[in-house]
Amino acid sequence: MNFCPHCGARLRPDHLFCASCGQRVVQSSPSTSIAGQGSPRPWSAVPGVPPVAPSATPPRRPVDLTGLLRGNWVAALVVALVALVLAFGSSAALIWMGDPDHTSTHDRLVFSAIATASTVSADAVGSIDGDYVAYEGAGQEDFSLAAAGGFVPFTVALLSLGVAGWLFRRFTRGYPQVKHAIGDALRAALVYALLMMAVVIALRGDEDSRVYKSDGGFGDESETASFGASIPTTFFLALLVMFSVLALACVMRRDWLGARMLKVHAFVAAPISGIATFLLMLPVAGVVANLAFWLTVKDDHGADDELDFLQTAAIIIGSLGNIGVGFLGAGSGGPIGNSWDAREFDSDRGAEWHRLSWAVDETDAWGLWFAIPTLFVVLAVAAYVVIRRARASGHAFANVMIWAGSMFVAYPVIARLASAHGAVDGDDATSELSAEGYFGLKPADTLLLPLIAVLVALVLAAVTGALDVRRIAASMQQSPGTTPHPDRVPPVTPGSWTHPSGMNPSGANPSGMNPSGANPSGADHSGVDRSGVDQPARWPDHEPPTQPGHVHRP
Repeated sequence: MNFCPHCGARLRPDHLFCASCGQRVVQSSPSTSIAGQGSPRPWSAVPGVPPVAPSATPPRRPVDLTGLLRGNWVAALVVALVALVLAFGSSAALIWMGDPDHTSTHDRLVFSAIATASTVSADAVGSIDGDYVAYEGAGQEDFSLAAAGGFVPFTVALLSLGVAGWLFRRFTRGYPQVKHAIGDALRAALVYALLMMAVVIALRGDEDSRVYKSDGGFGDESETASFGASIPTTFFLALLVMFSVLALACVMRRDWLGARMLKVHAFVAAPISGIATFLLMLPVAGVVANLAFWLTVKDDHGADDELDFLQTAAIIIGSLGNIGVGFLGAGSGGPIGNSWDAREFDSDRGAEWHRLSWAVDETDAWGLWFAIPTLFVVLAVAAYVVIRRARASGHAFANVMIWAGSMFVAYPVIARLASAHGAVDGDDATSELSAEGYFGLKPADTLLLPLIAVLVALVLAAVTGALDVRRIAASMQQSPGTTPHPDRVPPVTPGSWTHPSGMNPSGANPSGMNPSGANPSGADHSGVDRSGVDQPARWPDHEPPTQPGHVHRP
C-alpha cells in the first residue's frame, strides 16, 4: 500500500492524484526492478543492506492547517456584511433622527460606530489629557481623565444578530455535516469582528469634535482628547457573540447530529427556542410599556419640553428592548433605580431603588400596572413554544422545566446588559477621582422573574397535558379508611382472600358451587353428562387459588 508524500493518506492503486489533498503523486509499481537486474526484487534484498521488515502502520498524517482556510467565504462575508450594515445603518438612522445638539457629521458617525459596537456589549471609552488653572492666579496643573460606559441597545442587536442567524441557516441548509457549518460560523464571526473593528478604528472623535469643544473642553490648546468604542473589546466580543449565535443555529438542526448529540438535542433545542422567544418579545413588551405610559400619564408628566417629536421617537424606538426588560422586571416585583460610588477626598456612595407602585404614584400613569399581565403573557408564550417544540420528543415537561431553570442564568445576564453603567478615573497634581454608576434593574432582585417563570411553566404544562396532574395527585393523596391506589395494594396473605362470588372470610361457600363454577351434579347446561370426569375439588378454607381460574387440588 502506498501513501501520499504530501499528507500521508493511503493511495488507491493506479490513482494519479491523492483523494485527500488533491496533489499529484507517482505510485511505485510492484514490478519495478532494481537497476542492473532483469527481475524485480525487494529493496531490502539489496546487497550490503540488512533486511528490514516494512512498517505495518502508515506514517503519521501531518496536521493540515490550510484546511481551516477552505470554506464558504462568500457566505461568511454576506452574513457579516448584512449584520454590520443593519447594526450601523439602524444606529445612524436613530442618531440622525435624534439630531443631537453641537454635533457635526463626523461626530454623528462616531456615535453610530459606538452604538454599533454596543450591540455586542462593547463599551464606549474616552480620555482627556492637558493642563488647567485651578483658580485665578494659580499656575497650570496637569490632569488626565478617562471614562468608559455603555449599554446594549437590544432592539438593534436583536435585529442585526437575528437576521444574521436566519441568513446563515439559509446558506448552510444543504451542508451534509455540522462540522462544515461550524467552520463557516467561525469564518463569518471572524469577518464580522474584523469589519466592526475597522469601523471603530476609522470613526473616532478627538479634540476637534464639536461635542468636546462645547461640553468637554477646558479651553486650553494643549489638550488632547479621544473617544470612541473600545477597539480590542469590540473585536473580541464581536467574534464571541456572532460565533455563539451562529453555533446555536447549528445546534437547532437534528439532521446534522449523531446518536449521542441527538439525546442532548432532545433536551436543549426546545429551551433555547424558549429563551430566543423571550428575547424577541422584549421589544413587544417595550411597545406595551410606552402605550401604557403615554395613554394614561397626565400632561405635567409628559415628555421633556426641550425634545421635539422626532427626538422623543428616536429615543423610544432605540430603547424598546431595554424598556421591555425594565417593564417585565418591574412587573415581577423587582426595583428599578440607580447606584453610585464616587471617591475624591471622602467616600460618597449611595443607591436609590423604587418599585412599580412608586412609579405609578409619581407619574400618575396607572397604565404601568399592565407590567404584571404583560409579564405573564410573555412567559406563557415562551413556555408554550418550548412545550410545542418538545412534544414530538416526548419530553415536553422536562424541557419546559429546563427552560424555566435556565432563566435563572439568562435573565440576570439580560438585565445586566440592558442596564446602563459607567466609570470615570482622573487625577491631577493634588487629588484623584474615581467614580462609577449604574442605572437599571437592581441586580440582587433579578431572580424574581425566573421564579415566576417556574410557576408559569408548571401551570402551562398542566393545562397542555405535558404534566399529568391527576396521576400525580392520585399517587400522593390517600385518606385513612379509603381504598388505596392500585399501585399500592397490599399483597394477599393466607386466610385474607375473599372470592368475588360472595365467599365469606372463613372460606365457606354459601352457594355450594366450587370455585371454578362447575356444577357438582356432573352435568353442564348443554345436556352433556360429564359425571365421569374428575371434578376440581374445593380449595382449603385457609388458602386461596394461586391464579385467577386456577384451583388448588388437594
